Amino acid sequence: MFHSGSPKPGDLVVYGPPAYAQGGHVGVVVSVNRDGTLDTVEGNFGNKVTRRHIDPRTAKGGTENWKVSGYVTPPGA
Repeated sequence: MFHSGSPKPGDLVVYGPPAYAQGGHVGVVVSVNRDGTLDTVEGNFGNKVTRRHIDPRTAKGGTENWKVSGYVTPPGA
């Protein structure tokens, strides 16, 4: 389920419009910090898998430098 707030570990963080036909960029939320920042693991970030510490209000990802548009919680989570 796509949503715009309160991510939890295991959610996907989505960069760019979720309905963008050519795709955006995604990462997996590893942890949510008290200050609102997130630790994520993202593939193909600088041509490698990377652990990132991001502020979801300002973070950008993907070749188009998309901002975070929301999160996807896996079914049953």
